[in-house]
Amino acid sequence: MSALPTVYGARGPAINRRTAIAGLAAVPIRPRGGEGTVARAERAIGGRALIDRVRAIRWTGEAELAMPGRTLVLRVETRVEPFSRARSVSWVKAQGRASARTMEIEPDAAFVLREGARQPMPPAQAAHERQQFGLYGHLLLKGALQPAAAMLLSTRPGFPPARLRLSADGRVVAAEMTVSDPGEAARTIREQVGLDAWSVTRGLVWPRRLAMRQDGRRYFTLVIDTFDVELA
Repeated sequence: MSALPTVYGARGPAINRRTAIAGLAAVPIRPRGGEGTVARAERAIGGRALIDRVRAIRWTGEAELAMPGRTLVLRVETRVEPFSRARSVSWVKAQGRASARTMEIEPDAAFVLREGARQPMPPAQAAHERQQFGLYGHLLLKGALQPAAAMLLSTRPGFPPARLRLSADGRVVAAEMTVSDPGEAARTIREQVGLDAWSVTRGLVWPRRLAMRQDGRRYFTLVIDTFDVELA
């Protein structure tokens, strides 16, 4: 989930419309006694062997975010290589794909493409976007994992750590991390993400709905329509 407002304008305060997914059944996962927290989380997403094979995830979907004085409904197409690269195309749904803008995140650079022009992001925005896309590496359990009470602490050099809250069956149902502000690198933003509406693709158990709060305020919701996994 990227900070799309840095592409479309300033950050907004809230998302008011509730978004639901119809037709997605719950994914049953049977708890096992005696498992450690890390092993339980790995099994719930599909197993360590599968996690290690995930090269990239990609999806299409619909996002809502609140801008000052308006709420935007966007279509998005995103591909993420965990802790490495990301490319996200988004457009205002009412305006159609002709209005699309693209973010490209590389290990050492970031760009915005608008109307055929490719421009480098300002350093603070680039750092913020890279940190945001790092969330997916944490959710894929590709960071270094340490139990922390009923949670996991996921770390990766060069990225903010994430605290992952688990359900009883081991799924990551919420994540929290602190990222830099896209407009002011010295300022930080506390992000909390809730995850639900699970499905299974190529053996990977993944949420189809992600809802973000920033500094305690409702901010951004993504509902995934199609999802795929690229395996090594």
